[in-house]
Amino acid sequence: MHCSKHRASPLAEWLYEAGIGEARAALVARDQIWKAEIELDGSGPREGTIVGARLIDRPSNLVQLDSGAQALCENVPRNVTQGARVLVRILREPIPELGRPKLARTTPAPEGAEPMEGPDLLARILASDHPVRRLQPHEPDLLEHAGWSELLEEAASGEIGFAGGALRMSVTPAMTLFDVDGAPPLGALAVQAAHAVARTLERMGIGGSIGIDFPTLAGKAERQAVGEASGNGPGERDNTPETSERAGTGQASGAATDREVAGGVALEGRHDEVT
Repeated sequence: MHCSKHRASPLAEWLYEAGIGEARAALVARDQIWKAEIELDGSGPREGTIVGARLIDRPSNLVQLDSGAQALCENVPRNVTQGARVLVRILREPIPELGRPKLARTTPAPEGAEPMEGPDLLARILASDHPVRRLQPHEPDLLEHAGWSELLEEAASGEIGFAGGALRMSVTPAMTLFDVDGAPPLGALAVQAAHAVARTLERMGIGGSIGIDFPTLAGKAERQAVGEASGNGPGERDNTPETSERAGTGQASGAATDREVAGGVALEGRHDEVT
């Protein structure tokens, strides 16, 4: 249920709510959510945590943290043997997935480092370039007014509408796939879809490999327009989706930042410039 009265702000600000069992935050501008994040209590070691561990399998660089959880460790020094103790820093938090969850990814901590907890959600957004408003239970639900429930529904169902069409999002262990559906003209549809995918990746903090099943595009100009709509200008093709045609469709894939998933929503804790 949306709030009927609230103090709207044209500038971007983080809305933060400490709830029971979880904390929620959203970067909101013009009454729209640009980024969303959920942090569950007891969800595992946070990114940036430095913790003791034991190397339990040298070939796979598998370590067991002092908490008992297992993680993968990168760049283990050659002189560290199986069974040895090592202080590690969490690079990526564990990712819950159907079947076998992805283990946290770690690296040996810098020399002289001491065990410490990584920054929590509130600390991360306070360190951003945007102001933080802490919501109170007796106040209007500004997260809901900005579209929190709608964002959760999009993440849970994979159905994401946009002007002139819709996306169907499917999350797999290997990549996140988007199918584009809508009416001609197909060039305009593909451009609008590219914008919608870019917004979705940003709002939900989705990273890893991305695949987009575009409709068939007639020529190079239309494909270039789709690339630009994806934030993929000429000569800037390393970290944004790339388009290529196949029988009947166009397919895009690309690499983005790592992400964690909690409560059915892909969560991302870095801020973006929103004006």
